[in-house]
Amino acid sequence: MSTATQEEKISSLNPDIPVQPDVRYDYDLIVIGSGPSGEKAAVQAAKLHKQVAVVGKSPSLGGACIHTATLSSKTLRDNVLFISAMEHRSFKGVHSSIKKRQLGVAELLRYNTTVVQHQADVIRHKFDRNDIDIFYGLASFLDPHRIAIEGRDGSRRTCSTANVILSVGTRPARPDAIPFDNAQVFDTDTILQMDHIPGTMIVIGAGVVGCEYASIFASLGVKVTLLDSRPDVLDFLDHEIKQTLLYRMRTSGIIFRLGEEVESVTITSPNRVDAHCLSGKIVAAQSVLHAIGRVGNTDQLGLDALGLEANNRGLLSVNDDFQTALPHVYAVGDVVGFPALAATAIPRPFGRSPRLPPGHRQPR
Repeated sequence: MSTATQEEKISSLNPDIPVQPDVRYDYDLIVIGSGPSGEKAAVQAAKLHKQVAVVGKSPSLGGACIHTATLSSKTLRDNVLFISAMEHRSFKGVHSSIKKRQLGVAELLRYNTTVVQHQADVIRHKFDRNDIDIFYGLASFLDPHRIAIEGRDGSRRTCSTANVILSVGTRPARPDAIPFDNAQVFDTDTILQMDHIPGTMIVIGAGVVGCEYASIFASLGVKVTLLDSRPDVLDFLDHEIKQTLLYRMRTSGIIFRLGEEVESVTITSPNRVDAHCLSGKIVAAQSVLHAIGRVGNTDQLGLDALGLEANNRGLLSVNDDFQTALPHVYAVGDVVGFPALAATAIPRPFGRSPRLPPGHRQPR
């Protein structure tokens, strides 16, 4: 398909959006966030000869997918599988043993730094090749078409744009009843900074992430107890696949306590954390991983200036074209809720794209 045909198709998706050809903005499109959906949206718009800028809060591109979620957890899992294979696949007369207790997650993720930096560089090179401007800092709306960008050094700039795509992602929920100290009580981001492997662990939440980390630590010899308020886990899976997974998890030593809602967590000593359940039961371990829920990174966007409001989880409502209540402001990726997966976030900008005004650039 030619570029002209792509542009014509995308422009016709939302014919009701008013276009103001006489208004001159700094950019046709500003993308806030550089995760999978934001990256693809920015590159696609640039290829359609639009003037595009990306604002990233972190000094490195890629969003949570690269830095704290998908890539890091999969690198950790791969390293743990390597260690497990070394211990279980020995030759006759040759046996290997690894002192896992002396390892920390940081050691297991040492190679992760190289992987993350490489992927961030790949994204930056994509932006450079497509003449996409990159700003590092915190973006907030001044009005529906003006965005203030506050840099980490205290600098501040204002940019105007015809269209905005919000790809700000999410972060782990941190309930007040959970005393996160990043030493014994962790969320799914800070668990990657654990400096030693504990002997016992409680994982609160038996969702995808909770089951993944429970399996990873069980493979390291940690006695894991998995708590969840629901009577069943991963109910979206095929029944046979789920039963096979649960069987493997149980044979690795994971204890399931389903139907137990955690009311609070207390740190009772340097080697003990108690999880208090609504049923009155107390489950003790050396560490706790809270893996329930994520909240949208919308609290610092200044949505009041747009008249937009996020829900109680910080997520935004959109229509089938990923438009918010303002037709020129779009939201994609985790910030719009389920399924909140990189694999589903990437195609979204391709399937539904904003009708952008004529670009400032000349076709290449």
